[in-house]
Amino acid sequence: MSVTCLTCGQEWPRDPVLEVVCPTCHAAVGSHCKRPSGHEASDVHAERDRLAMRTIAGYGQCPTIPPTNEPRAAPQQLALHF
Repeated sequence: MSVTCLTCGQEWPRDPVLEVVCPTCHAAVGSHCKRPSGHEASDVHAERDRLAMRTIAGYGQCPTIPPTNEPRAAPQQLALHF
């Protein structure tokens, strides 16, 4: 299932966050983050998102938005700023 950025339209075959091991819960590549109870989390851990932004080429900064060192906001939040 492909994932598309709601801001710039960039597309990936799979969510780039799932391409790295989660440093918080140790969820494997391709697996969703887990809660301490072991159940699947409804979102990814922030540290996993930051790791993906540092390691996955083209992820974390829309090509049409000037670079920043701030973590990216959720797509819904980005849409509200425009």
